[in-house]
Amino acid sequence: MVERSSNRRWTSVSTVAAVALAVASCSSGSGSDPTSGDAVPSVLGSGSTAEPGGGADGDPAEPAAGWLSTVRAALEAVEAERGGAQRYFEVTADPRVTNVFVAVDDETAVIAYAFLDGELQPPAPRREGASGRTFGLDDVAFEAGSVLDGVASELPTATVESLSVYGAGSGATYVVLARSSAGGLLDVEVGPGGEIRAVDPR
Repeated sequence: MVERSSNRRWTSVSTVAAVALAVASCSSGSGSDPTSGDAVPSVLGSGSTAEPGGGADGDPAEPAAGWLSTVRAALEAVEAERGGAQRYFEVTADPRVTNVFVAVDDETAVIAYAFLDGELQPPAPRREGASGRTFGLDDVAFEAGSVLDGVASELPTATVESLSVYGAGSGATYVVLARSSAGGLLDVEVGPGGEIRAVDPR
């Protein structure tokens, strides 16, 4: 039985929402100002099925494991670009793009990158005032082929929008953003193998 979480077990950076808008607009190729407030976050509306092997609506040939595997690929690309291991506030992947939020300046600021079509895009402007728990590449240990298994089993009519990785103090926390059949959004915290740990309606 799925239990509801009374409060979140993770802490996001305060500037993630603003930076996500910038990264989404940069990666969309729309030509909009990356600092404007009218861009749409890339993590919404992706429409992947909850089936572990299912693909995104409009692209049924792409299995979920394919876009889930971009999490590690994106982190590796960032570390190659920045010349070594990094600390991260968040990584969020959907079938279109993976957004990476790098903690810099003793984890008081954030630089966001988009990983699109297997290529790391130029970073968004650095933002001050970031805070929260962080994690490293070695902490990311979920199984791309099974991390959605619990959602598919316990919430079979839900639509998966994205997977996010957050710092958890020690290691990382994995959160699936799912849209229920009634249209509401759910943050579903899962374990590395897909077991559901908590559900938090937005």
